[in-house]
Amino acid sequence: MIALGIGLMMCVVASAIFYLGCPNQQWLPSRFYKAKTGALLSGLFALASTWIFTFVFSVPAAIYTVITLCMLSLSLLPLIHRFEKPQTALKGAGSSLKRSDSYLVHMPHWWLKSIGAVVVGLPLGLFTSGLVSFAFLGNTPLDVKSQFMMWWITPIWLLLIALIYFTHRPRRTLFVLSIVVVIEYGLLQVIR
Repeated sequence: MIALGIGLMMCVVASAIFYLGCPNQQWLPSRFYKAKTGALLSGLFALASTWIFTFVFSVPAAIYTVITLCMLSLSLLPLIHRFEKPQTALKGAGSSLKRSDSYLVHMPHWWLKSIGAVVVGLPLGLFTSGLVSFAFLGNTPLDVKSQFMMWWITPIWLLLIALIYFTHRPRRTLFVLSIVVVIEYGLLQVIR
């Protein structure tokens, strides 16, 4: 039970570290570190959390748990700021939302990010679930393995959709993810 609590807290800390490195974070007036440093530190915390969860669950279940917890906490963390400091609009003052100077340089391209994450995210979720299934569930019955693969697709796909909005250059990120999908496809062909 203690391992579950520690693993949960480490997942939330990993997500908070990642969020604080984001250029559009709203918790602090300025960032303490760059986005790449935040991604590296949060990845280390997520790996440590996965290791702690392996004391309670199997390796695939621990990885699944960490991905799901990080996805959920990343979607809830920006809301914490709004509960602490709700937006107030004065009459005639306009919106209370403030955008950084980087917003004027890097337009959001939310439609490109959304479509790209959905199109590239599904094959990435499919092939990653297949790769995890082949790597960790070799002697598992087929019906359990197929159920496990099916449940893996959603958190990977949704995590990618959630994380794509943290980048200013979606084309580069989507290109790298497409290469990862092709490499995973090649690995699955070799493993079979």
